[in-house]
Amino acid sequence: MFLAALPFLLLSTATGLAEGVMIKLYNRKHEKGGFFFTALVSLFSMLVFVIREAVESVGGVGFEFSWPIVLFGLLGGFLYASASLMTYLAVQWGSYALSNLILSYSLVLTVAYGLLFRGEAAGLLTWCGFAIIAVSIFLLRKKNPEEAPTAKTRITLRWLFAIAYSVFAAAGFSIVRMYQQDLYKSAYNNEFMIVCLGFSALSLIVVGIARDKRDCWGIFKKGAPFATVAGLSNGATNLLQILMLQIGIHVSYSGPMGSVLKSLGSFLLAVLLFRERFEKRQLLGLALGATAVVLLSI
Repeated sequence: MFLAALPFLLLSTATGLAEGVMIKLYNRKHEKGGFFFTALVSLFSMLVFVIREAVESVGGVGFEFSWPIVLFGLLGGFLYASASLMTYLAVQWGSYALSNLILSYSLVLTVAYGLLFRGEAAGLLTWCGFAIIAVSIFLLRKKNPEEAPTAKTRITLRWLFAIAYSVFAAAGFSIVRMYQQDLYKSAYNNEFMIVCLGFSALSLIVVGIARDKRDCWGIFKKGAPFATVAGLSNGATNLLQILMLQIGIHVSYSGPMGSVLKSLGSFLLAVLLFRERFEKRQLLGLALGATAVVLLSI
């Protein structure tokens, strides 16, 4: 499985990192417009699947938006958009470091779905790899330099609700995508993603307009170049994840492996591109992540 998955994992890691870099560059230059910018990312991500379906439809059937697919897409879009909204609020209401750490573990629910409901198998080395990844993610967590030691560290009910919802909604989106893919044997992946990302873009645009009002046009002009690259990268990442399931690469394998590879890639980019420094515990987390890759590859 490792050799079959490696090209997809490396490509999805590259596209995921490209999206992250664009978002980080935008946030460094512009403080406003988080929701409106995220809406643009969803919109450009959707274009990947519109183009893919248009190419595949040449001389064929074309777009098929049946009611079940539309309903699956709306459910996925609601989960995708609401997870983005609640993540934003969780970081606003609570600790940046703790919020991002907990969000990193949402893959546990996705992996559990693969093992329990898709009949995916996991051996002793796989479970060891999962455990090491959990420790690695904890050690790699990064503090927000702008967050004072005593600021936003109190756990409140609204933060707990926001972060719990974000974790379950993010995992729920992945599970809905897998379920419809299994149910229809990958026949309507493009249509599902078009409805899903289109609904997400529309919802976040509404929230963005309500929040930023007159600043929206300025956000669009400043954010469009970054959102274009980030959105196309996001679409490519989603497409690669769909293709991995399509050729039989288990989510219980691709999820943890992809998480580790992205952590390793983020570390290299942070050092080489953003000149960031890392603590000893983060370097230990990096070494553990590399160990997990080896275990999951056996």
